[in-house]
Amino acid sequence: MKTFKLFLYCLTISIATSYTFVCVNHRFFHFKEQDINGEKPPGLVLIICIAPLIETIIFQYIMHHILVYIKIRNGWTQIVLMSLVFASFHLYSSFYMLMVFCSSIALNFFYIKTSKVNMLLAVLLTALLHSLYNLFGYLFVV
Repeated sequence: MKTFKLFLYCLTISIATSYTFVCVNHRFFHFKEQDINGEKPPGLVLIICIAPLIETIIFQYIMHHILVYIKIRNGWTQIVLMSLVFASFHLYSSFYMLMVFCSSIALNFFYIKTSKVNMLLAVLLTALLHSLYNLFGYLFVV
């Protein structure tokens, strides 16, 4: 039950952060989707199923193990570094990278907290969290 509450909390924070950036964009910057990446948004299966699982394995699971290996064990330092790396791979625009960085703080916080209990559960639930976040973006933002 504790994990479920944390899951909902982190999902809410991620969506609220993203929504705030969308509102700021609409109010001040007026970036359009094609301004961000020059193409149509990728398909629903890629956004909801494939990308979140692959990105969770790369940017949470592997990245976390690398940070532990190089002796960076402070949770908040790991969260910030993982979020920076994750955002740096979303090169659509600097505004979008900032939005991804801020939203991924909650995603990485969830992963770090959950991985202390069960690593497999952390990967699966983080991928699900990421999927739901992407679904929200696909349905209400794109």
